[in-house]
Amino acid sequence: MMMPIMRNKRGVIFLMAIAMTAILLFAGLSGANMILRDAYLIKRLVYSMQALYVAEAGMSDALSRLCDSYSLDIFPLTGTVDSASYTVTSSSVAGRVLLTSTGTVPAGTVTVSRAVKVEIEDNSPTAMNFIMSAGNNVRIKGGFLTASFMNGNVHANNNVYLKTGIALGYVNVTGTATHSDGDTHNTYIDTYFGWIDVDGYPRYGTGTHVTEPAWNGTNVTFPVFDYPYFAALTQGTADTCYYPAGHTFDGVTLSPSCGLIYVNGPAVFRNNCTINGGIIADSIKVETYVTWIFIIPIIHVGKLNQNVAGDKNQIVSRLGNIDIQGELHAHGALVYASGDFRSIDAAAIVDVTGVIAAGSNINFEDYLAAITYNYQRPSVKFGPNSLMVKIDSWNR
Repeated sequence: MMMPIMRNKRGVIFLMAIAMTAILLFAGLSGANMILRDAYLIKRLVYSMQALYVAEAGMSDALSRLCDSYSLDIFPLTGTVDSASYTVTSSSVAGRVLLTSTGTVPAGTVTVSRAVKVEIEDNSPTAMNFIMSAGNNVRIKGGFLTASFMNGNVHANNNVYLKTGIALGYVNVTGTATHSDGDTHNTYIDTYFGWIDVDGYPRYGTGTHVTEPAWNGTNVTFPVFDYPYFAALTQGTADTCYYPAGHTFDGVTLSPSCGLIYVNGPAVFRNNCTINGGIIADSIKVETYVTWIFIIPIIHVGKLNQNVAGDKNQIVSRLGNIDIQGELHAHGALVYASGDFRSIDAAAIVDVTGVIAAGSNINFEDYLAAITYNYQRPSVKFGPNSLMVKIDSWNR
C-alpha cells in the first residue's frame, strides 16, 4: 500500500513544480513585456518632448520674424533642428489669427509630432492696414486726363477729398474711404466732368457734390522709427550706406549691404535711379529738371525705382516731405512722409505696391497724371526693439 501512495505524492509534487515553473515563466515574461513597454513609452515620451521643443523653436522663429515686421506672407514657415523639422502655418477666423507650429522628430521607422498653437494680434501701427492714410487730410484729384486707382482702403484723421476735374477725370477706390470723427470731418465727393467709384458704391457721375459723414473710422496710428539705430547701422558698413549731409543721387543704382541708405539731410533723385532696399532722409524729392540746347528745352524726368531687398523696404522722410516731380515706382515698400506726400508737377507718376502714409497730408491734384496704388503689407523694420505682434494665448 505504501508504493502507490508515494507515487501519488511524487506526481503531485511534479505537477506543483510544473505549475510553479509556469507561473514564474509567465511572471518573467509579463515583467519583461512590462519593461519593454515601459522602455518604449519612455522613448516615445522622449521623442514627444523633443517634438514639442522643436515645435516651440519653430513658433519662436515665427514670432521673432513677426515682431520685426508683421506680415502673414511668411507662412508657411519651415525649418530644421538637427534631424528634426518644424512647419508653422497661420489661419484667420473672425479677425483672430492662430499660428500652429508642428514639430516632427524621426523615431526609427516612424515619426513623432507635437503641435503648439498661439493666438496673436497685429501690434503694428494701424497705418500699415491702409493703402493710403494721413494724419490730416487726403486729397486726390483726377484732373484732365487723369486716372487714379487705389486698390485698398483710404483713411484720413481729418478729411478725405476725392475730386475730378473739368475733363475726363477718374478716381477709383476699391476699398473704403473713411475719416475720423464724423461730427467735424467728412469724406467729400466732387465730380465736375468725371467719375468716382468707392467701395462698390454706385458711380458718382458728372455734377455730383456730396459729403459722406457716415463713412467714419478711428484715428490711424503711424510708424515710429528708431532713427539713431538706423544711422549707426548704416555707418558700420564697408560700402557707402550713410551720407552725413544732404545728397543728390543722379542716375545711380543703390544696393546697400545693410539694406538701407541713410541721408542726414535732404535726398534728391535725378534721372533714372534704383534702390534695392530702402532709404531714410530728412526729406525726399524725385526731381525733373530742364537743360537747354540753344532755345530747345531738354526735359530730364527724375525716376526713383524701389525693389524689395531684405527687411528694410521703406522710403521715409523723417523730418519733411516726399515730393514727386517725376516718377516713383515702389514694388513692395512703406512710403512714409513725416510731413506731406505730394505730387508737385503735372504728369507726375506714382506707382506704389505697398503702403503710403503721411504724418500730415497726402495731396495729389495734378493733370495728365497716372496714380496707381496697390495695397500690400511690406516687409519693413522700425527698430531693434519694435514689437509688431501681441500674444493673446499659448497652448501646447
